Amino acid sequence: MLLVIDIGNSNITCGIFQDGILQTRFCLESDKKLDKLSYEKLIKKYIGTCDIKDCAIASVVDELTERIYCAIQNAYKIKPTMITSDLCKDISSKNIEHVGIDRIANAYAAARIYSSPVIVVDIGTATTFEVVNENSKFIGGFILPGPKMQLKSLYINTSKLPDISVNDTTDTKFDVNIDTKNAILTGVVLGHAYAIDGLIKDCENKLGEKAIVVGTGGGAASIAKLLNGHTLFDAINENLTLEGIRMLFEARNH
Repeated sequence: MLLVIDIGNSNITCGIFQDGILQTRFCLESDKKLDKLSYEKLIKKYIGTCDIKDCAIASVVDELTERIYCAIQNAYKIKPTMITSDLCKDISSKNIEHVGIDRIANAYAAARIYSSPVIVVDIGTATTFEVVNENSKFIGGFILPGPKMQLKSLYINTSKLPDISVNDTTDTKFDVNIDTKNAILTGVVLGHAYAIDGLIKDCENKLGEKAIVVGTGGGAASIAKLLNGHTLFDAINENLTLEGIRMLFEARNH
């Protein structure tokens, strides 16, 4: 079995693949206070008796990369493969060594799973756009603060605004609000949906044609249908980044 690990700013997402098919996935918090032994115990707890033969790791958090690498090496006596941008030259005609490997994995998977052109919108700590043209080449995109980061910024940088979780949207009426909490959630979450919608249109203008739009990341499902019945995404694929890391690993080994 292949263990795929995506180390992100908020979560470490892990998937176990057998013969290219995702069998299970689990998430750990990206906790910089934990050492490699703690992560080894956590990972072994979730994986249980699965027979891990290989591991592919993609990371955008330098402080956690070595700890997770060592945890896997110690737990399963294998040498994980680090998925980095130098393995991905065929996806872009431009220089991509400074692009986050999660974004490259998204573009790589989207170009192979969906028809091109395709736009990936990954809603997490940051919201990123990955734009793949009609020739299946990653040409760039956008990065903006995700809803969680925006809410935290309002709390940290003001005197009286409350600390609100992006998960508090269950009873929110996304409309003009007197209530401060609902006003903030509407401004941030609904505003984010409109920002995504506008940026999708801008991407399609630059591409010169309509694209398939794929949502991924923890916030994609909740934000997808906020625009008065207008669905932001043609598809939601919560495992897109894991699939991209797997595909890059397999391409490297063939």
